Amino acid sequence: MMTTMHHGDPVAQPPRPSKNSPTGALRFEGGTGYLLSRTGSLARRSWTRMLTDRNLTPHHYGILMILKEAGPTGQQRLSTMIGIDPRNLVPIIEGLAGRGLLARQVDPDDRRRRVLALTDSGHALVVDLSETGAVMEQHFLRALAPTEQAALHQMLLTLLASVTAEDH
Repeated sequence: MMTTMHHGDPVAQPPRPSKNSPTGALRFEGGTGYLLSRTGSLARRSWTRMLTDRNLTPHHYGILMILKEAGPTGQQRLSTMIGIDPRNLVPIIEGLAGRGLLARQVDPDDRRRRVLALTDSGHALVVDLSETGAVMEQHFLRALAPTEQAALHQMLLTLLASVTAEDH
């Protein structure tokens, strides 16, 4: 990290990319924000393609994964967990139910209430999504040693928690 002076105070500057840099020799391409954005864009493109191949959206993915981890869940709670207005969640749920991936069941704790649960087909799809996602992640991170992958994961969690806390 290079240091320059700004009003008499040292200011850390990111290193300039070399001509051999995979991002090129332009200074902005070496900025951390740009690198995070570019890398995230490439990862999202790959992930979106995987979902599209299965006729799914990111919202479908979120609902399926929540139901896998949380088990049968009420629609109101699901809407809060995924961050979608309950009215907007209805057509998404209807689409997944129409494909036989989830079903409405009577809540065992309150027989007046219905909960959403994965069907056998839904469980099978979640297993496929999880396995495919793991392979994609391994491929995407293949240039990093396992310890670097773990460090990157921890740094991203820290950054996300920090940025998320600032948004609230």
